Amino acid sequence: MGFHTSTTTTTIVERTRSTELMRILLSGEVSGEAPRELTPREKFRRWMVNEGSRRLFVGTFILVHCMLYGFGFMNYTLKDNLSQARATYGYGYPIARSAALVLHFDVACILLPVCRTLISLARQTPLNGIIPFDKNITFHKLVGYSLVIFTWVHTIAHLHNVAQLSAKGHGGFIGFVKLNFLTGPGWTGYVLTISIMAMFFTALDKPRRANYERFWNTHHLFVLFFIMWSTHGIFCMIPADTKPTCFGNGSFYQ
Repeated sequence: MGFHTSTTTTTIVERTRSTELMRILLSGEVSGEAPRELTPREKFRRWMVNEGSRRLFVGTFILVHCMLYGFGFMNYTLKDNLSQARATYGYGYPIARSAALVLHFDVACILLPVCRTLISLARQTPLNGIIPFDKNITFHKLVGYSLVIFTWVHTIAHLHNVAQLSAKGHGGFIGFVKLNFLTGPGWTGYVLTISIMAMFFTALDKPRRANYERFWNTHHLFVLFFIMWSTHGIFCMIPADTKPTCFGNGSFYQ
């Protein structure tokens, strides 16, 4: 037992010394010369090797989201044939629809990082030097966080929209409840939200480690999620002013 502890301690000390020795050798201290100043190109290459590609990829991911939401918001705020929708719902309408655009992008990305065969093939391409495929699970989590955030942006905005529709139609609270639970977009939206939040909370570190089987089983709700996602936008609850009134609603097969 004592010999094992001594060996372990020696190994740790040797690793520490080795790390320090490598630092000295690389810095030029052995020769007594001052460390050579790296050129901007060399600094960029070192940064790219260490962390640059990851940061650029995440930055691009965030930029795409900002562009999708920004251009979507401008479109739904200024488009000529959506005047009636804007008059009825106010800014809740462009906020909800812009968030839906971002959600479409995230839903398209969410399964790609967990397609193991696809990731293995992608690692053999030149893209492996640009896209950090080894961080596929981290990217899956990043997309998941984005899905949760924009799901709530979309949901809260539409709750405002439903309240506006009920108030202007003199439906009162009963009308608000009916619009939430007895309309296609309403009940499918709640199923979608419950599904994604169940997958999200059981996938957090502590709940997942406490009960991995629960995490694994709950994540199979993605089947229900995609079915509801495919039908959520087909009901044409908010039509455009001119024909085709239901053009551009969120269904992949329309």
